[in-house]
Amino acid sequence: VGTPTAGGNLVATDLLAGSFIDALRNAMVIDGLGARFLTGLVGNIAIPKLTGSASAYWVAENTAPTESQQTIGQVTMSPKTVGAYTDISRRLLLQSSLDVEGMVQNDIAQILGLAIQQAAISGTGASNQPSGILTQVTASVIGGTNGAAPTWANIVQLESDVAVANADVGTLAYLTTAKVRGTLKTPSTVSGQT
Repeated sequence: VGTPTAGGNLVATDLLAGSFIDALRNAMVIDGLGARFLTGLVGNIAIPKLTGSASAYWVAENTAPTESQQTIGQVTMSPKTVGAYTDISRRLLLQSSLDVEGMVQNDIAQILGLAIQQAAISGTGASNQPSGILTQVTASVIGGTNGAAPTWANIVQLESDVAVANADVGTLAYLTTAKVRGTLKTPSTVSGQT
């Protein structure tokens, strides 16, 4: 069957559509990290925010404290659009032994979800992207801009920095790369440590 005319034309190729192999993709993690999703919105939104608190004063008997007030700001948001497009021919839909329409819909749903997740983490706020978490927080990065090999002291410092900023409320989690996760799971090679 090595060549078509010597018998190869008699051997069929079975398409195992039921054993379709999907692409490997990044994990969807934002929902599991406690992100709040605002659904059913139809326009721009503004969320009130306390940006400054009143002040407390110790006073003597029969003395009034100094007046102070809260400062209120807003976090404004506007809709952003992400899209994907695939053209499927009529003949492919009719002749394929695989559910092409379902496969394309599933693929597009996954890539759109991953695009939303990527923007939620590191969206630049430019070129029609939303601003991601990394563009909204100001924090010192241990090891500089490009990071460094993390140590246990670095991990403790990360948690301490969040607590010192009074931000250790609600759902807290670590979001990191697979390489960093692997590094953190590597046993210590320092004598006397395990």
